[in-house]
Amino acid sequence: MTFWLVAGEFFKRSFSPRMLVALGVVGFLFLVVAGCLFGARLYSGGRVYGAEEQAALALGASYHIAVAWGILFAVMLAMGAASRPLEDGRAAFLLSKPVRRSHVLLGQLLGVFLAALAAAAALALLASALSLVRAHVLPWTLWLGLAVASLSLALVVALVAFFSLFLPRVVAGMLGIIFYVASFPAAFSTVRDFMTGGHGAAALEFPWYVRWGAEVYFAGVPPVAGVQLRAGELLKLQRWDVDGWLTVATAAAYVVLLFVATWALYNRRDV
Repeated sequence: MTFWLVAGEFFKRSFSPRMLVALGVVGFLFLVVAGCLFGARLYSGGRVYGAEEQAALALGASYHIAVAWGILFAVMLAMGAASRPLEDGRAAFLLSKPVRRSHVLLGQLLGVFLAALAAAAALALLASALSLVRAHVLPWTLWLGLAVASLSLALVVALVAFFSLFLPRVVAGMLGIIFYVASFPAAFSTVRDFMTGGHGAAALEFPWYVRWGAEVYFAGVPPVAGVQLRAGELLKLQRWDVDGWLTVATAAAYVVLLFVATWALYNRRDV
């Protein structure tokens, strides 16, 4: 289909020589950090970590580094995915052909998502190679977690692309990173209980406006980090509770709503 052609073209342009150099530097640094985790002797409280514990720790750290790098890559690319074609006239050239506006927008955003997922998968591939060499185990759960965490990448792409249509691209990218960082406290139920007084867990008596503000924050913040953490639980094959499934469902709903909003704004812009 046409949007696949647009996505493929954007995907190829994303990996420019400079970006490939940046990927190489990040990959080298990742090998150094992950190699130390896999090869070092780890102590905690006078106890030496066994080989299996050490491999699990290394895989967990590698997973979160890979996802965080993919999210950063998504922010960098999504800043201009929807707005730049309108500004540099490229969309007008595309739309002069028998191409629908929806195909242009969907292709651009799909290209960003695939490029970000490829960047995260590259680090996951290095982690898998290290696991095979050092622990002689194929970490298939790492790829299971990355598959679920790809929803975090999609959510970041939708967020930044939406903001970039009415804000400067740099501001849209900063907001994407801010939403990512701000979503970490919401990923922990204990933090929510402490702030809102749920289940009698609050150690302090907060004013009503603090509790209400916390309820609004925890209910409305996009669960970017929440999906990442829930997917990370799959590395240890932990079973999800209701909150885990609700987090994934909420993230999927945000992706759909943000894409619809982006599509509506995109249609109102002149090319």
